[in-house]
Amino acid sequence: MTRKKEESGNEAMVEAIERGRPVRRGPPLSTTAVVAALGILGAVLVLTLLVFFLLEWLAN
Repeated sequence: MTRKKEESGNEAMVEAIERGRPVRRGPPLSTTAVVAALGILGAVLVLTLLVFFLLEWLAN
């Protein structure tokens, strides 16, 4: 228990890799999923508006 407290984050990561445990880095998955969903929705909105204005321009 005391050994874990003395380890730096980097040493703990190296040990986890050596033992074959998955190493998670970055924000929690829910945050990533929300950001990805917002990005996809934004891209769909932009493409929809682009197609709409293109069709309006071609109709005139």
